[in-house]
Amino acid sequence: MAAASTATATFEPSPTAAPGPVATPTIPAEQAPTATAEPTPTATVEPTPTTAAGPGPLAEISWIDNTDCQSVNRNLLDDIPVKLTWREIEETVTSEIAATSTQRSQGLMCRGNVPDGSAMLFLFDQPRSGGFWMFNTYVPLDILYIDDSGNVIWYDTMQPCARGPSESDNAWRTRCASRTSRPDPALGGYTAALELPAGWLTQAGIGPDLAGEMIVTWQ
Repeated sequence: MAAASTATATFEPSPTAAPGPVATPTIPAEQAPTATAEPTPTATVEPTPTTAAGPGPLAEISWIDNTDCQSVNRNLLDDIPVKLTWREIEETVTSEIAATSTQRSQGLMCRGNVPDGSAMLFLFDQPRSGGFWMFNTYVPLDILYIDDSGNVIWYDTMQPCARGPSESDNAWRTRCASRTSRPDPALGGYTAALELPAGWLTQAGIGPDLAGEMIVTWQ
């Protein structure tokens, strides 16, 4: 999902891009993940109830090849191990790091797959309360909103927002923006967000109670 909305989302679009961070009041220009049929899922080894597949090989990532994705940068970002701790379960994923406005704006848009055990970590200089949207993003994603202590304050699942037949840019952006994922402002701001392939946490035996119970750490 790019963060927002940039979900894998990506970040939320600018006010001129849509009335609606992802996954909508004012939407910053620095966000956005395009649309077509959802990609064929990549076959993976079935994990045990408490253990997910290990860090995924980022080299196995595929890309959507259509007009809306022609200008997307297909170079992978630097990656680091990110540890997820929930109760007695610990899992580590290989996560690309989206730390600049440009990187957060593209997020996971135009990926044909997001391998199990991989992720994208969005980092911010200041706490924020905006959301993420799924514009130009083709795979469902789970997103964790993380505070400056590494606590998950909000968890959401975001669905792809594909361009409909003959749908204009404005109509497409407006529709995707209406599905923006945004944490409850009462929880306070977040300084990081982690996007993972939807369902991977469940396969690892993690959840559904994540907010207030999961810690995410990296170096």
